Amino acid sequence: MHSAFGRMSSALKMGEREDESQVNGAVSMSDCLLSCSTSSAESAGCSGITDQICVCTSTAFHDAVSLCLTSRCPTSDYQNAQALYQEEC
Repeated sequence: MHSAFGRMSSALKMGEREDESQVNGAVSMSDCLLSCSTSSAESAGCSGITDQICVCTSTAFHDAVSLCLTSRCPTSDYQNAQALYQEEC
């Protein structure tokens, strides 16, 4: 199973980045959202943002990404993160 985070990560690695990293044309992932997600996954002990089980179930990840998004990113990034979570988890 591929998560939206995983699809986005794969697209970025392959250089297929669209405007603000659109994930399947539905939810965009900005640089700020990507940065917060990546650092939060690492600090929560997830293997990365493609570790869907960890990202979806880890309270440490949710707390860290929420703090990062609300303190560093535009409100739209927080809303996009919520949409990704609802879609994938």
